[in-house]
Amino acid sequence: ICSICCEVLDAKECWRDVFADRQLASIQVHCPGKEKGCDWIGQRQFRKEHFIICGYVEVQCTNGCKESVVRSQLFHHLELQCKFRFVECECCKSQVKLNEIQIHHKTTCGKQMVECPNNCLLGLVVMREES
Repeated sequence: ICSICCEVLDAKECWRDVFADRQLASIQVHCPGKEKGCDWIGQRQFRKEHFIICGYVEVQCTNGCKESVVRSQLFHHLELQCKFRFVECECCKSQVKLNEIQIHHKTTCGKQMVECPNNCLLGLVVMREES
């Protein structure tokens, strides 16, 4: 469809304007991360390469928590902030996701103290892995 007169065009009557493509590729553009602090300005044709390495572009957390952070802060997020990062259980020393640590303590941690599973009348408390 013609953008000027809205007439339906036959694909055989259309061609790519190579000159326009070159002109567009050489236009100077800012990085999409400009609002976050990136001062890169370059030709439009090179923005994808810059985008891959720019520390100011927002990326998704690679642990799967669905948080978006700027690339330069991703390591900090993964190590200190992400709810899906692995932490060491202070009792059994297992590696457990932070958002699952309470469930781990209640259900699978072998070093947690639990009531005797044999329903003894003494009401003994034993370590889960010993029960």
